[in-house]
Amino acid sequence: QACEGDPKVLLNTVYPQGGNYFGPGVSFDGFNYWFDPAIGVGTYLIHYCFTEPSTGCTNCCEFNFYVYPLPVVECPGDVTICIDTPPFDLTGATPPGGEYSGNGVWDGVFHPADAGAGEHIITYTYTDPQTECTNFCEFKITVVEPLVECPEDMTVCFNDPAFELTGATPEGGIYSGTGVSGGWFDPAVAGVGYHTITYTFVIPGTNCAGTCEF
Repeated sequence: QACEGDPKVLLNTVYPQGGNYFGPGVSFDGFNYWFDPAIGVGTYLIHYCFTEPSTGCTNCCEFNFYVYPLPVVECPGDVTICIDTPPFDLTGATPPGGEYSGNGVWDGVFHPADAGAGEHIITYTYTDPQTECTNFCEFKITVVEPLVECPEDMTVCFNDPAFELTGATPEGGIYSGTGVSGGWFDPAVAGVGYHTITYTFVIPGTNCAGTCEF
């Protein structure tokens, strides 16, 4: 037997050896007989004939060669997660009972922090227990990590006018803290003293947030 897409199979299991094979998918390279699964999924009747050299008598037998289809394997959709997401079980691929593999995967569990930021191809491999044919599918897990930087510490006077807070990257985040409103800092509202300003940025399309302070 063989699976769809397998390489050619050497025909050498009939006894006594040294005879000739005939049938669909059978070829001879001058030394050995081969069956080519590329003929397609199905059952093929193969004939084998052997002639006894000492007597010149010939006898034949026949057997079936089975080419099985590959199992239909489907993966879950691509996902995007945060680098600080706790390790989680990989699920959703069918048929159940296969194995997941890829960067950051151990025993079917994906570890975002170990995989690191970036795109990771996860492979799901399944073997049909009846045919022993194997197939696989792939999906992508993108791990994102917000890299947020704040401007330098600054000193202002109590009577300075309110001013817009800028300089934190990536742009598009939110400033918060004492004296901050709508992205502006008002020294008179904050009052004299040290004030910690927090800048929070959320990666668009995700719930992955990063913060910094100045």
